[in-house]
Amino acid sequence: MVDSPAAKAVGVSVAAFFRDRPVWDTESNNGVLIYVLFADRGFNGLVSDGEWRAACALAESEFRTGRFETGLVKLIAAAGTLIARHYPLRAGDVNELSDRPVLL
Repeated sequence: MVDSPAAKAVGVSVAAFFRDRPVWDTESNNGVLIYVLFADRGFNGLVSDGEWRAACALAESEFRTGRFETGLVKLIAAAGTLIARHYPLRAGDVNELSDRPVLL
């Protein structure tokens, strides 16, 4: 788990998103939300809202038919394509961040 002011702010935002939908309004209050967030200051002005929406639409179409794994894989691949377009791999580049998912 990440313990930082930014992570806490995202956690509050996610909790509000979750609360404002009927996800947890079940008899056992046991709804589950998996929240995927693509955020990077470096993309401001480079990737349009429409491009992000198109990436999300790929996942949504799969989710509607119950193919959740396929939808997530398509979303991640689309994000990777957008990243590579604006930040192509260069000689000497190193991975500066962990590839592990972060739990908030």
